[in-house]
Amino acid sequence: MKTRDYLLPYRFKIVGAALLAATAVFGLFVVNLGGVLVSARVPGLVGRFGIPGLDHGPAYEFVCRQTDLDVTLLVFGFMLGLLLVALSREKIEDECMAVIRAKAFSLALWVSGVVLLLCTLFTYDVVYLNVMIGNLFAFPAIFIVIQRVLVFRFKKQNSHEE
Repeated sequence: MKTRDYLLPYRFKIVGAALLAATAVFGLFVVNLGGVLVSARVPGLVGRFGIPGLDHGPAYEFVCRQTDLDVTLLVFGFMLGLLLVALSREKIEDECMAVIRAKAFSLALWVSGVVLLLCTLFTYDVVYLNVMIGNLFAFPAIFIVIQRVLVFRFKKQNSHEE
């Protein structure tokens, strides 16, 4: 039976790592310099609930607004970089790597799920919103860390067989 794995070629892992590094450097500039580094007029969906004088008409409207794009670029860069690293093949992708990838996926799902459940029980208000935003990045990041640890252990354990 032939199955598809939907993994990207290995070179995308290198591109993803470079994107993560560039985004981290950009993030340091944003945090340390403060202010706005990137601003542009962009289209977006805007809700009209609770705005005095604008309660009439459609609930949501598609408008163009001048906005700061620093946080948007950081979120986009980190998420795209994490996905490229997590969903790219290894240099040698065989059945053993598929098992390691599946094990890392299930462990990452368990860890991020338990952390999310605990945060749901013990955080409230805006802090919980921050936890949910952080959870967007948690799963692919945890997956990458667990996969790297499992690959390292496997290579260390099997290095004497070569």
